[in-house]
Amino acid sequence: MEYSEAAAPLIQGSGLSITRGIRPLFEHLDFQLHAGEAVQVCGPNGCGKTSLLEALAGLRPPDSGVLHVPPLTDSIWIGHRHGFAPELPAAENLALWCDLHGVENPDIEAAMRYWQVPRARRRALGALSAGQQQRTALATTELKKDARLWLLDEPIAALDTEAVERLSARIRAFCEGGGAVVLTTHQPIQGLTPRRVELKA
Repeated sequence: MEYSEAAAPLIQGSGLSITRGIRPLFEHLDFQLHAGEAVQVCGPNGCGKTSLLEALAGLRPPDSGVLHVPPLTDSIWIGHRHGFAPELPAAENLALWCDLHGVENPDIEAAMRYWQVPRARRRALGALSAGQQQRTALATTELKKDARLWLLDEPIAALDTEAVERLSARIRAFCEGGGAVVLTTHQPIQGLTPRRVELKA
């Protein structure tokens, strides 16, 4: 999707710095994201990629700088820790997620079919493989239809080739429909050419 540089950005950050303890992860970062755009945050382990996404999600403030982000209700956050209850079935976890995020009349069956985990719906999430758990987390992108922003931290971790291709197609379709995506990954996602933002160690 084409976007206008003159349009107000969905995310606007200037002079952003985040520290861990007394050690700066990154400093003086300027960050913009427009509707229709996908951005990949790159950099070595420990450079602050996850911390940046947490700030963009409104889960933690930057230590310095100015950051304007959409309300969390307009976003979907999928992090390393998905926040699901491992003892509950996958479908029940998704139902609880929908309750927490104000999703009315969710079609959980369809979302799980799309991400090819329908047989896992009644199994405890903790008993599923890492790939099945990640597919279950990604099913939230099928449930919250009014989201404007996806924040995906290492979304292809544990996914097989087919699931990565499916995710690539979903990100492209979401951006073409006016959504925006910020993701981290150490590997390229086939079929996806996001703008890269590099964080230094």
